[in-house]
Amino acid sequence: MTRPLYGASFGQAIRRFFKGYAKFSGRASRSEYWWVALFSFLVSLIPSILLVIGFVAVMSSSAYSYSYDYDYSPGASAGAIALLVIGGGLYVLVWLGMLLPTFAIGWRRLHDANFAGPLYLLVLGSMIPFLNYIGWIGSIVVLIFTLMPSKAEGRRFDYS
Repeated sequence: MTRPLYGASFGQAIRRFFKGYAKFSGRASRSEYWWVALFSFLVSLIPSILLVIGFVAVMSSSAYSYSYDYDYSPGASAGAIALLVIGGGLYVLVWLGMLLPTFAIGWRRLHDANFAGPLYLLVLGSMIPFLNYIGWIGSIVVLIFTLMPSKAEGRRFDYS
């Protein structure tokens, strides 16, 4: 786990992702990192779809629906609210379950490009409300760093 697996397949990258759940030392190859990014997107896709469908259903059935004859519509259906709650709950569970290993693999990816792992914390700037616009700059910097090729000098992180 301390050495990157160059040319990792999707399955190998996901196994290493969960095996190194909270391992911040060592390195991760670009293929490992980006296969995990795809996996994270795919896993969060279903809760996101449920959340959006629930949100649209709740918003489309407003609490007061007026027509020319002043009919009253009672509001959102229980199914729409259930979709919203289930989608939101699943999304939070996926997010919480993948938070630490995502930080760990990002940290290791920066090591492979010979950057200090704590630079990965720049992505947190986009999550802080008053730093939102400035914080995106940190996220773009981290994106560029994760796209950079491996450097032999990154081996110094293998034994820490």
